[in-house]
Amino acid sequence: MINTIENYLKSNNYKLVEIIQVNHKKKTRLIKVEKDNQYYIVKAIAEDSPLDIKSKFLVEVEYYRNHHQEYLPNLIECNEQLLILEFIEGKSLRETLIDNSINSKCLSLLIRNIENLYIDSKKEILNRSNYKNVFSHLSNLMQSGPMQNKHIKSPLYKALFKKFILLFLKFKLFWYLYKLKKGDLMSGFTHGDFHYNNIIIENEGSVKFIDFENIRYDGFFDFDIMYLYAMLEINIDSESEEMKMLKDGINELLRNKFLIKIYFLFRYSISLNNRFSKAV
Repeated sequence: MINTIENYLKSNNYKLVEIIQVNHKKKTRLIKVEKDNQYYIVKAIAEDSPLDIKSKFLVEVEYYRNHHQEYLPNLIECNEQLLILEFIEGKSLRETLIDNSINSKCLSLLIRNIENLYIDSKKEILNRSNYKNVFSHLSNLMQSGPMQNKHIKSPLYKALFKKFILLFLKFKLFWYLYKLKKGDLMSGFTHGDFHYNNIIIENEGSVKFIDFENIRYDGFFDFDIMYLYAMLEINIDSESEEMKMLKDGINELLRNKFLIKIYFLFRYSISLNNRFSKAV
């Protein structure tokens, strides 16, 4: 894999700048390169990468081929093993929150781009919509967290307590979903990992979404947005103008009492997970 990537990049005048990430299990690499004084990001997979990883990679390639909106990084070139995108000069939304550099203009643009992302990406798939993503989001908020904070471990008794609480919350979630009308939800697209690490704030203030390998068209985008908003809400000053703006966005999203109840489950789950703490 390494020789194949290096040969391709070298023959196309790309210079290796940094190997950002290597996943030996998935046989994938994330590389920063330079060409003609411009930086780019290369996502690469091996010929013998697991089939599910290859499938996700091709899904992401196809998405970038078909979408060229201003809130996405530009596609430079791609094939069955390489995806080359423009390098975005900026910070992740998580880093922006930690630095207290989020502002009303940026947050307004983020909310508007979220709406546009759904409008531009949705597909009508009749009778196939399901609630898989809401259950996975609930689990992630309680048990997972930012990849930078994976070193933070909970004592065994706390981990067991979380599993018990999560089981209880899933039962409540199941009941709330039973009461929802699917026709009232944003069907036909889910990002799959709408995390604040997958949103980049450019140095000039624009907002870009990345990482489309987990997208699906059989779920509901409402829950992706709630997943993100739960992370934002614990990281923004409660008395700030930005919080007022976020609250407006949350209230607009939560159009009935059962969506409000589901969002409360998200908020409670994230409150039990110290990996999402702004201080770490």
